[in-house]
Amino acid sequence: MNPESLAGKELNRLIKIIPIISTKDQLDKFIKYYQEFIFKFNDFLKEKTIIKNPINLNKRKWFYTHSNVRSANYQLKHNLPCFFKYLSNSSIPKTTNLLEGGINSPLQELIHRHRGLTLDKQKVLIKIFLSSKQ
Repeated sequence: MNPESLAGKELNRLIKIIPIISTKDQLDKFIKYYQEFIFKFNDFLKEKTIIKNPINLNKRKWFYTHSNVRSANYQLKHNLPCFFKYLSNSSIPKTTNLLEGGINSPLQELIHRHRGLTLDKQKVLIKIFLSSKQ
């Protein structure tokens, strides 16, 4: 949320652009900016910290120095193809707001109201609720 490194700040800026992309031209620009980010910060993302193993001094252990930025970059890189399906198919909504407010929220409330039910009866309740939404 509040990155300290330059790479983290730039990646955060890129991620905040995603919700406002509404055309394929904007998507192409975004991908170009993302590729520039990868080129610019590739060495930074590969930095490793090596620590000596206190039990066996001959073995060394390492970990990635900037694990949070690497994790955010990994999430973006591997989920990028799924983010913009709505651009090629007009029947797919841009956000999941309809799902969250239309199905998940009332379903959570229903389960909460009937929290004393056994697991099998909760499954039946959910099945009835979902079949009524079709």
